[in-house]
Amino acid sequence: MEPSLTEGNKFLDSLLSIFYHKFIYYVPREIINEKVLAQLKGEIDDDFFEGFHFLDNYLGSYKFYNKDALELSILIVDKKSFLEQNTFKLVEKSKEITEFEFLVIIEKYYEFLLLFNYITAWLSVNLKRYNGEGIHLNIIGAFSIQRQYFISHLEDVSNYFGKFLDLEKIYDFSMKSFVIKYLPELISRYDKIEENDEEQVANPKTKHKKQRLELDENKIEMMILTQVFNVNEKVFQQ
Repeated sequence: MEPSLTEGNKFLDSLLSIFYHKFIYYVPREIINEKVLAQLKGEIDDDFFEGFHFLDNYLGSYKFYNKDALELSILIVDKKSFLEQNTFKLVEKSKEITEFEFLVIIEKYYEFLLLFNYITAWLSVNLKRYNGEGIHLNIIGAFSIQRQYFISHLEDVSNYFGKFLDLEKIYDFSMKSFVIKYLPELISRYDKIEENDEEQVANPKTKHKKQRLELDENKIEMMILTQVFNVNEKVFQQ
């Protein structure tokens, strides 16, 4: 493979890894085929389909429940800035390489961004359907905010790089297409992120220290009310 293509792939991998970073999700048992469940028995934890999962590219994966609602909300607060940094990096890269090389990168990035928009929308819309009515307000808000972050990023990418993209193209994210085409790559890319993190942890110079965040319940409540329910922030300043 030519050096430019290799560098382009590495650049794309680094950008797409941000989609997984500080990401929350759940997997309903009801949507998994019984044969698949049988195959997965012993391969995943018995409680995998219970509660919610939080992904961090450096700290790993964690389970969350209603009692962890406040922490779940604050853990994704930096997601927006990470996505915005991706936009800036794409702008700079477009100035450094040929139009054809950039076209290869931005088309794949755009397709994956649409996929994550679809996933985050599905997670938000189906939250109560698969997790019941007793979900904490902050969990509902966290999934809604996550969705809004990806919507906003999609708007930015479309505005900045629309001339490179077919914005009218319809992508197939149906269950069949998702399982056959996208799921293997989603898993493969996450495995690659884990492998890279294990290499960093094995190196004492780059070892990451796990930390617990200091939570401010008032700030979290304000973030949920302003970003999800459009409450004017001035209300909190009175």
